Amino acid sequence: MHKNSTNILNYIKENGPLSCADFMQLCLYHPEFGYYTTTNLLGEQGDFITAPELTPVFGELICLWVVNTWEQLGCPAEWTLAELGPGHGTLMSDVLRVCRKVAPSSMSCCSVALVETSPSLTKIQQQTLAEENIEWVTDINQVDNTWPTIVIGNEFLDAFPVQQWHHQGGGQYVERGVMADGNELHFTLLKESTATFESEAEIVETSTTADWLAQFKAHFADTPLASLFIDYGAAPKTPFTEKDTLQAIHQHQKVDALAHPGAADLTTQVNFTAVKEALGDTCYGPMAQAVFLTNLGLPIRAAQIHAKLDDAGRQDLEQRLHRLMALDEMGELFKAFCYVQNCDVEPAGFGG
Repeated sequence: MHKNSTNILNYIKENGPLSCADFMQLCLYHPEFGYYTTTNLLGEQGDFITAPELTPVFGELICLWVVNTWEQLGCPAEWTLAELGPGHGTLMSDVLRVCRKVAPSSMSCCSVALVETSPSLTKIQQQTLAEENIEWVTDINQVDNTWPTIVIGNEFLDAFPVQQWHHQGGGQYVERGVMADGNELHFTLLKESTATFESEAEIVETSTTADWLAQFKAHFADTPLASLFIDYGAAPKTPFTEKDTLQAIHQHQKVDALAHPGAADLTTQVNFTAVKEALGDTCYGPMAQAVFLTNLGLPIRAAQIHAKLDDAGRQDLEQRLHRLMALDEMGELFKAFCYVQNCDVEPAGFGG
């Protein structure tokens, strides 16, 4: 058993059952044995691979979105570019590289900030972006809000803990938790925590993202802001999700959510209806990632690269783009979503 898993098991044995939200928080963010704080999780050698790691084409297109948005903001001389949960720093590296080629004037007075809570990932990002002038912060409230701001979050919202509720009949629900039984973890019901939903689904999920989104919105209350999120999720009819979407990824495979606590990535599907409700009216999407990237010009860019490669390179590119765009891969499962405030930006890729 991984040392993180042993520590989490012992913690629950000593402290008693945890809600699903507290369990996710413990497994992902504990400073000593949390997944995001102690493991090398990304890439071919990690547990999962993100779109920027698949191909630089993704970062190039996101850069075009950033440049187009910067232009719509009036080409401000001073502005802030921030990324939330930047992984290995690959996406920001690609964005900055292409920005200098297609819009060098945008970089003259751009303040770049990375919002990262993981010390181990921060070290990797600092290596990836060693040639760049970047500020690392651990909280969105530490990002400079003096100037117009563009924010990118790729696979960020899906790591927020969720509460799960088990149907008891008549719209009444009891919160679901995690308990220790010997050397194994099991789901249990926390009888002291109840809620009512207009649903008959066996499991209902509610997310903790609303509080963070409120802080996000308030921090930039007086700032022209355009933010792009790309995440695994959907937009159900209600701000709660009527199914269990908690999943764990370990060594590129889906595993039982309780099997490798602290040693596997825990994510849930983002409820974009709840996100829109928390942010307000100036939202665009969600839109399937494949449609969004196509609207930004992926087929054109892919053809340009394809023509310069040998047969092996073309086959590799095709495989990577298939994973990024296919409807049974990331193309439909992942959604693009945009929120703007205090500006007249019509975001590219969403019809603007």
